[in-house]
Amino acid sequence: MKPGGAGNGTIASPGGSTLLPTLPTAPLPVDAPWAAYGLTAALAEMVTTLAPEGGSALLLAPQPVLPGLTIGPCDLATLTPQPTAAGEGKLEPLPFDSGSFTCVILCDTLDLWPVAKRPALIAEAARLTSDLLIVAGPFDTPLLRTAEESVAEVRRRNPPGSRKRAAGRRRHSLPDGETTRAHIADCIDCEPMPLPVGALRTWAFFEMLQAAAPDLERETSLINAFNAYCNARFTRWDNGPPAYRTAYVAGRQRTPARSAALASLRQRFTATPHRTAMRAIMDMLRMLGETYGEENHREPQASLLDAANERIHDLEKKHRQQERTIQKLEDEIVGVQNSRDSTKQEGILKRLFTS
Repeated sequence: MKPGGAGNGTIASPGGSTLLPTLPTAPLPVDAPWAAYGLTAALAEMVTTLAPEGGSALLLAPQPVLPGLTIGPCDLATLTPQPTAAGEGKLEPLPFDSGSFTCVILCDTLDLWPVAKRPALIAEAARLTSDLLIVAGPFDTPLLRTAEESVAEVRRRNPPGSRKRAAGRRRHSLPDGETTRAHIADCIDCEPMPLPVGALRTWAFFEMLQAAAPDLERETSLINAFNAYCNARFTRWDNGPPAYRTAYVAGRQRTPARSAALASLRQRFTATPHRTAMRAIMDMLRMLGETYGEENHREPQASLLDAANERIHDLEKKHRQQERTIQKLEDEIVGVQNSRDSTKQEGILKRLFTS
């Protein structure tokens, strides 16, 4: 679905007088950066699928991480929780009664908090929701660290004018996915379902492209046009693994309808990208590279894009190696199981013919 905007207003805590502003009315433009547009669309799809009857939703995120986000029939408020300076792991309770919201989304926030305070933040988010809890963001893996290091290298080679635009935002270490999953399961009493959000390869390329492009009107308009082209056509195809973000989705409802909705989301967010769509993206990338290299004074930018492409190919190579290793291990496991089954069959036959 295309992210759009809802009316301005406020949302009150059912048990108190505290008010929060809703998100702005302006929809997220179709030429918004690829990662922001895709994340907005993914979260909206998750909540509208799991809570089709609406309710109220609270987005806990660095502002403005998702401008223009709307979640179907849900009223949406946004808040940026801040860790207290004193007290390891302590968090001032947010100004809402328990269960005030149908859904609470904790997005791109854990890495802004010290490790010791993250369980308290997840617990507070779980306290506020009567049903759904979604914790989304990048989680620590060797492949993701490699991708971020590659992007950082391109940023270091930026033209000075674009460096401020591409600056990183992380304050602490990446959270561990398994630890986060366990905290959510403890708080919601439900095993969360991980969903991949935004392919790592695509994220890396767009970040490198944004970092490598100078702050010139021609380049800015070209990148905006490229974002619009990809956002309108390929957002739904860009959520397969390996992903830059993972969304852990958990809910308190235990109904057949909820189980069916979760199964539908799992299928949609792990689908293999369509070859035609990916080929079109590759054609657009080549067009961009050729455009940057049209004139002599743009050759340095073309070389930066070449370096970005080389880094992306390295990422793909490492991912393919990981896939081959996993497949080899799976084949070995199947071989051991088959061997064990064969031994059992031989034993049964021997007993049959010797008895």
